[in-house]
Amino acid sequence: MLKRSLFVLFALLLLTLPVSAQDGFSVDCGGGTAFDNGVEVQLVQTSNRVTYRATAIGVGDFDPVLAVFDTDGNGTCNDDGEALDGYGVDLPTTGEVGASNLASQLDFEGTGELMSVVVGGFGNATGEFILVIEGLTIEGNESFGGIPVSLNVTAPMVNSGVPLTLYMVSLENSLDTKISKVDGDGATLFDGSTPVECDDAGAASCYGDSQSLDGSAIGMERGSLGSNQFDSMLTLELDNVNLSSDATQNYFNFLLSSFNGEQTGEFVVAFHAAIGAPSGNGGGSNPPPRQGGADATPTPGSGGGNPPPRQGQGGGGTTSGDLPNGMTVECDTGVTFSNGVEVVISQMRSGFTYTATAVGLNGFDPVLAVLDSNGNGLCNDDDANAASYAANLPTTGRVNASNFSSQVRFDQNSSETFADVSLVVGGFGDQTGEFLLILEGMAVTSGDQAGDPFLVGVTQQMLNSGVPLTVYMLTRGTSGVDPYIYMLDGDGNPLQDGSGNDVFCDDAGNSGTCFGDSVQLDNYNVTINTGTLPGWQYDAMLSVPLSAFTFAPDANFLNYMMTSFGDSEGQYLLVFHMGTSN
Repeated sequence: MLKRSLFVLFALLLLTLPVSAQDGFSVDCGGGTAFDNGVEVQLVQTSNRVTYRATAIGVGDFDPVLAVFDTDGNGTCNDDGEALDGYGVDLPTTGEVGASNLASQLDFEGTGELMSVVVGGFGNATGEFILVIEGLTIEGNESFGGIPVSLNVTAPMVNSGVPLTLYMVSLENSLDTKISKVDGDGATLFDGSTPVECDDAGAASCYGDSQSLDGSAIGMERGSLGSNQFDSMLTLELDNVNLSSDATQNYFNFLLSSFNGEQTGEFVVAFHAAIGAPSGNGGGSNPPPRQGGADATPTPGSGGGNPPPRQGQGGGGTTSGDLPNGMTVECDTGVTFSNGVEVVISQMRSGFTYTATAVGLNGFDPVLAVLDSNGNGLCNDDDANAASYAANLPTTGRVNASNFSSQVRFDQNSSETFADVSLVVGGFGDQTGEFLLILEGMAVTSGDQAGDPFLVGVTQQMLNSGVPLTVYMLTRGTSGVDPYIYMLDGDGNPLQDGSGNDVFCDDAGNSGTCFGDSVQLDNYNVTINTGTLPGWQYDAMLSVPLSAFTFAPDANFLNYMMTSFGDSEGQYLLVFHMGTSN
């Protein structure tokens, strides 16, 4: 992390604002509007009697809340500003983002001192946003040859997998803009021998990935501000950022200046960033004991765990001791299935947003539902946001992206801090086949105690398919987590096979640390909306044949715990591979 002298004083003064460790600024706007995942941008020295305007525009359905504070923590908030019809953007990293009634905007007066602009998600929602700041001018008399700004990098930003990008677009043709990442003395930082700066976006001399801004645009009240080939774009990957537990040490410092340090003029700066899962998400304490735990033995054993209590939609009926054929779900859209496979996130923490995606193999068309303990929730079939999801895994081979894939973004919004949430995947028209269920937003943290507990409801159609139940746990980015999966019996103890071996996997492909059939995952990957996530040698894969278990109709759940080896922490991607048959 950068060690600063120029900006450190201002960062310390902001401690009057509540800071949630690495996870962002907590702001209570009153009236029930609050967030804990705020991303702070500091205007290090505003000009007296100059009016600035900050606008936060969400990408997709992200709903940003905007706050502006002075060094004493006094300020104001806005959510869903009025008359923002013209405020959209068309930029290389975002594409065209139209104006939205969810955008937020604030005008504020410069004080001659630091002002903080903070963007958070309404209800701690996660997603991408663009923060546009107007009113900035290079006058030629700045102490460091330009205007310094700082951005506090948070764990949710790193976890999102989305790079941080700054755009500097001039309002006057006489200003040839330049962005530099600087140290505390205002000196440009280097990556090896390459300066971390950009004069003309798309030029070879511009650090990182960029492209010419000729034809890009930023919407404002005065109209659409077109950019040109002399405007600047600086993109920084965050995957290799190791954050300090002291949030004041996690600032990136930038200098907004001109090509030769002599040009003057007004400009607009835009930040494209994203808020992902916080460092403290995931399940709570150990799951409640389930009666009648399963034995992972090749001979008949006791049945699986009892399902969690639920009112409303139930499973398909059973006869003569057979298992349910599947869970029945009726969607508001009229789509119905009765062969649903249920995965329960046991005791899920409230206040965090997750993404579940169902991807079919070999033409299988999955429908996805997310239900609370009363059977209420959301359905999705054929979601455009899921159309890019793909995978290459040992048990599936290459799974191509498909327009049939389904996706639901959700949170646990009950009145309880922890509650069960069910993910249910069925076949459109009760179609049978194989599928992947991909879950984003999970993390192993010190507050998880045992880890993140999951339950899988085994159905007769899953048994009939002959497809083993396989769970993959992949490290996201450079989080440092070493994934570890183990199964539990009905009493919450580690499950053992008939020879007394624990059913677990630390490093896939290592027979000494992974039960059953597995291979090392460093040649495999999963593609999600932020790109392709490669596996590595410490990722986990636990595959068990369902024929090894004996179930009963009222005891058909297998219990899993997702945790880490040692004390490692970080975000992970969870993937279930399952099959159904008639």
